[in-house]
Amino acid sequence: MGQYDRRIYWIWLAQVLGTGSHRVNALCERFPHAQEIYEMNGQARRESRAFTEKELLRLETSSIAKAEAVFLRAQELGCHVLTPEDAAYPKRLRNIYAMPAVLYVKGDLSRIDEELVVSVVGTRSCTEYGRRAAQMLSKQLAEKGAAVISGLAAGIDTAAIEGALSAGGRAYAVIGCGMDIVYPAQNKKLMEWMCEHTAVLTEYPPATPPYPGNFPQRNRLISGLGLGTVVVEAGAGSGALITAGHALEQGKDVFGVTARMDDRRSYGVFELIRAGAKPVFEAEDILEEYRHLLPENGESFKKTAAEDTPESQEGTEKKEAPEKLPESIRVPEGLDETEEKIFSALGAEPVNVQMIAARTGLGAGELLPALTEMEIEGIVSSEPMGCFRLTAEYRQKEETANNL
Repeated sequence: MGQYDRRIYWIWLAQVLGTGSHRVNALCERFPHAQEIYEMNGQARRESRAFTEKELLRLETSSIAKAEAVFLRAQELGCHVLTPEDAAYPKRLRNIYAMPAVLYVKGDLSRIDEELVVSVVGTRSCTEYGRRAAQMLSKQLAEKGAAVISGLAAGIDTAAIEGALSAGGRAYAVIGCGMDIVYPAQNKKLMEWMCEHTAVLTEYPPATPPYPGNFPQRNRLISGLGLGTVVVEAGAGSGALITAGHALEQGKDVFGVTARMDDRRSYGVFELIRAGAKPVFEAEDILEEYRHLLPENGESFKKTAAEDTPESQEGTEKKEAPEKLPESIRVPEGLDETEEKIFSALGAEPVNVQMIAARTGLGAGELLPALTEMEIEGIVSSEPMGCFRLTAEYRQKEETANNL
């Protein structure tokens, strides 16, 4: 019997059980090495009484060659393949329900067990308020030394990741498809940047499409890697509520960002708060639960996160950290304080001056000259009824997300 890389046996076992199987936990207790299961004959497997009849059949028929092909493809993509045998496998996932048999990681995941990581999730079809709330909270968390993890979906997930990165902090993403598939497509540049400088991970092997059923399953990893889960806008049937449910099952804290009473996209959050989730008005409401875990100096953490050259789990060469964020998530250069506030308050939808004033706290006397200057610079466009919005260059990403 030929010998394979030990990780191939785990890929084979994941094929036998199915991705996301709750059986991985029990089998890991009996068999610390997947190779041991592979090398058992049929009689020994049956006598062990560790497998169901369906599993016994699949153990006999599943192809190790197929598992090897998956492993080689993952290596071609530059993925680290982590299994429960590996010291680099996240400790926070070892005791969750249905721990993954295999993780495919691009980037550096080596710090995640030592960091204060907060999961930030919410609806894809978010409001402008929800988008800004997710960005603001994640930015504040990063400024204090926390890392953010989300799902890289359109809407709240993307906003949360962008907010953390804009502060020079660390953000991780768990995707619901293979690493060679970008979903949604408009996040291609953001995903590539994260794979190079932070980390993106999945339990799905390469070439796995983003099937709808993958995402509820994926959510247990988002909550499992965070110490607490923050829900920003979630309708009654939102997948974000599934993440919150996983967090509760895992003994994690759950937070809900308050929003408008007349918006159905907030009904799920109201239900969470009614059930005991902590209401959130600012990042301090989250951080006060983890004060003892924060770095003494947020600035030193940001410097470490942005400038260190971490080694990968496989001992590959160190990579230089980025000097700047990708173009798609940077505000225009040269804005003064007033213009930055206006830029943050605007999005794809036209907004009148009164609403901009309410969002920014600025008076009309300050707003109108600044809006005129930003219109000349091509950053905002004036619309009928005295409204303004970001120009196509800056709103393209949001419009695409809203159309999904």
